[in-house]
Amino acid sequence: MAEHACTTPQRVTEPRTHFAHSPISRTFSELNGALAQYIEYERDIECANAFDPAFADWVADAEAARHNVLDRIASITTAPISRDADKPFQRISLLTRALIICETGADFTALYALLGSHGHFFACFENDPVGHRVQLMLEVHQYHLRALADLSEFAEDPLSFDAIDGTDDQHAMTATALT
Repeated sequence: MAEHACTTPQRVTEPRTHFAHSPISRTFSELNGALAQYIEYERDIECANAFDPAFADWVADAEAARHNVLDRIASITTAPISRDADKPFQRISLLTRALIICETGADFTALYALLGSHGHFFACFENDPVGHRVQLMLEVHQYHLRALADLSEFAEDPLSFDAIDGTDDQHAMTATALT
C-alpha cells in the first residue's frame, strides 16, 4: 500500500520574502565598506602636509586600501552570476575599477558621466526583497563614487556637476518599475 508523501517543499511557489546574499552581493557589500575606507584614507592625504613624518604611513595605508578595493572588484567581476540582480553589481564594479585606475581628470570625468547617461545599467528593477536590497546597495555605492569624484586625485578640479543629476528621475523610474 502506497503512502502519500509531499515532495515539494511548502512555499516553493510563493515569492521570496527575504533577502539572501549571493557570492557577488556578499563581496559587493564588503566592497562598499572597503571603498568608504579608501576614500577616507585619500581624504587624509589631501589634507596632510607632505613633510609630516607620518605622511609616508598614510600613503601606505591609502595604497593598501586601494589594493583591497581592486581585489574585491576582481572577485566580483570574475565570479559567476547566480541571479539577474548580480549584473548591476558587476557593471558598477567594472566602472569603479576604471575610475580608480584612470590616469587623467578628463578620463575620470567622462567615465563618471556614465552614471548619469547610462544609469539604467547600474540599477536593479526587480520588485522583490532581493531587488530592493540590491538597489539600496547600488545607491550606497553611487554615493561613494560621488565622494570619490570630489577627491583632487581623481579630477584636476573637483567636479562642478553631479553626473547623477537624474537621481530623482532614476528613483521615479525605479518606483515605476517596481509597482
